[in-house]
Amino acid sequence: MNACLGLDIGGANIKVASVDPLGNITDARSIPFPLWQKKDQLAVQLHEIVEQTAANVDVAVTMTGELADCFESRQAGVKFIVQATASCCRDRKLAFYGTDGNWYQPESAVANWEMIAAANWHAIARFASRFLPAGSGFLIDVGSTTTDIIPVSKGLPTPTGRTDFQRLRASELFYAGVSRTPVSSLMSSIEVEDSPVGLAREYFATINDVFILTGDVEERPECVETADGRPATKKYSAMRIARMVCEDADQLRLAVVDQIAKQTKAKLIELSSLALRGVVERSPDLPANFVISGQGEWFAKQVIDGFIEHGKAIEGVEDSGMTLLSSKIGLAESRCAAAVAVASLWADRGKLGWQESECQKQTPANCGSPESKPSVERPVRVVKLGGSLLNWRETPAKIAAWLATQPQARNVWVIGGGEFVDLVRRWDETTPLDEQEAHVMCIDLMSITSRLVQSWFPNWKIVSSLDELSSSVENNVIFDPSVWLPAKTEVPASWTFTSDSCAALLTSEIEAGELVLLKSRDVDAELDRASWSEDGIVDLEFAKWSATIENVQIVNLRIAK
Repeated sequence: MNACLGLDIGGANIKVASVDPLGNITDARSIPFPLWQKKDQLAVQLHEIVEQTAANVDVAVTMTGELADCFESRQAGVKFIVQATASCCRDRKLAFYGTDGNWYQPESAVANWEMIAAANWHAIARFASRFLPAGSGFLIDVGSTTTDIIPVSKGLPTPTGRTDFQRLRASELFYAGVSRTPVSSLMSSIEVEDSPVGLAREYFATINDVFILTGDVEERPECVETADGRPATKKYSAMRIARMVCEDADQLRLAVVDQIAKQTKAKLIELSSLALRGVVERSPDLPANFVISGQGEWFAKQVIDGFIEHGKAIEGVEDSGMTLLSSKIGLAESRCAAAVAVASLWADRGKLGWQESECQKQTPANCGSPESKPSVERPVRVVKLGGSLLNWRETPAKIAAWLATQPQARNVWVIGGGEFVDLVRRWDETTPLDEQEAHVMCIDLMSITSRLVQSWFPNWKIVSSLDELSSSVENNVIFDPSVWLPAKTEVPASWTFTSDSCAALLTSEIEAGELVLLKSRDVDAELDRASWSEDGIVDLEFAKWSATIENVQIVNLRIAK
């Protein structure tokens, strides 16, 4: 294995980390780079960074800079950053990390931009899991601008959301940090002598000014990355905070400035606590163990300490374990956690069960895989998601948690029709439909449920033919049967054949090694498949269409660990 240079290309900073061939971290630093102001200088800056490393050093990359408003879209941002990086690494092995845990070469990274966009949280969580007991608990990474709160199970991230939008909705991404967050985004008023005073909704001061005044962070006279471009010192922080109530610092009593700072800090702790509580309470099966990383390690510790001190409690948090990543790898390294993570994951890819297929559409030269390394085929597993689970709010998180416990495989998903098909069935009972017409209607409705499930997991590709399925490389693919199944003349157009038998037929046809039915109920392990039909667990045709499948199991997802 070669040494590796890890790059985390953000909107405000480029984090850099180096790992030697044995996986030891040899360098970690943050380089201020306001991408929204200096986009056209990105390639030059990256070239300077890369040229400081030896010629045989690989480069592993993650990013969040695609969200900068200098790009018309996130897709355009990913493409720009990928191309800028690739231009500096023409003679090096280069890989981009995706939210599916795989590696991508530049061309494939651009084509699969949704997996590459904002993937740094996934890399940090996967790396940090090695410091959680049994690899399970939560990562809290607090940066200058954002906070990530990620559930981790047995070494793998198990978030509800994958995109930034989904993670915001699930509070797994809390858009506030310990440096650049504007005070006006947190507070609309403060209490001064028991009277509310409105704050200016203007970019006059940031949370860094608050923490300088509360003594949580040190002054940095050399830093002028502030709201007004003047130094990050107590004097100027007080001036910026005074502006929040449209005053000058020398005209406003110091006690009032201090009150603004203390109340703003308290508000950020409150909002951070709410986000943390929501994520932890949605994952009751995970132990309340935390790994804390990032520039705001100290702040995250205060948030968690607040739970314990005030007994606000998340159940079980009193027995929680808290590990500061800096205590394991160093303070500078923790502040560059994403860069350290991608460099370490790339260097450790052999130990982590990395396969050539993980480096999507790569050649050995670009992928860093020895040419003599044999290609290892992943087993295929067909997973049928029962329609009764489609309207359960916990289903996405439960799916992610269940996947984290399964042996590695390519998962081909078949989605049940749920309430949509139930409506057709009830209609048929009151106003009989032509059997073939009702059959096609129900198959078409599986297209809709497939798209609904994809809204939970945008990185899951939908395919509608066996050719598309065989050529896909993704770990999770949703199979839409609306074209394939109606052509199967041997399939009865009746209510005896439902999505369960559809999944069984697909399993047999593609010769998958396993069929898993995710349901909302348990099944007696002693029962045979015909008895499953008699008990209404599967349709009446299931035993016939699954006869050649040796490994079939039913999992009650509602209680699955």
